Amino acid sequence: VPLTTEGWDGVQEVFDDYCLDCHGATAAFGQLDLETDPYGALVSVPSSNGSMSLVEPGDPDTSLLYLKLIDMQPPGSGSKMPPASVLAGEATDIVKNWIADGALQE
Repeated sequence: VPLTTEGWDGVQEVFDDYCLDCHGATAAFGQLDLETDPYGALVSVPSSNGSMSLVEPGDPDTSLLYLKLIDMQPPGSGSKMPPASVLAGEATDIVKNWIADGALQE
């Protein structure tokens, strides 16, 4: 099913389709729960290695979430996400655009 929603709703759709198997409330791999309070878990939150924020509002190129989705994460920041599948191009665009537009929760 193609992703068509933009903004925060679109980002949540990406999480539902690609991320919650490992980053849901019951799994929360890497202590990242994208189900209970995904916005609070991501926006302006330092990454576990402290090198950058998971989501830096307005700047996808310094947001670890986006960099991991496109497999451009810095050394020491873990692997590409999701590890076993390829995100649809529109999914990465939805996340990138949301971050670039200020990562608003609306």
